[in-house]
Amino acid sequence: MDKPHRTATELEDLIKQRTIHLFGPWPKAMTLFVFEERLGWNVSISPADTDGNSFYRSQALSAAMVLQDKFDLSRPIENPT
Repeated sequence: MDKPHRTATELEDLIKQRTIHLFGPWPKAMTLFVFEERLGWNVSISPADTDGNSFYRSQALSAAMVLQDKFDLSRPIENPT
């Protein structure tokens, strides 16, 4: 069964929304990036600078793992020229 597709930006927003809902505001110094891999998609989150941010980062990674099972990454539409 095909999973619904989302853009990288949509997936980033979903990960952040889930984490913010459960654990509060997204740390200002923490960045998240969704990227395509050979067998799907993955995330990169900047290293944490405090113990609290380390916990928050691990929860964001957990949220991403849940979403990896639910969504595929949309591929950019190629411009035929």
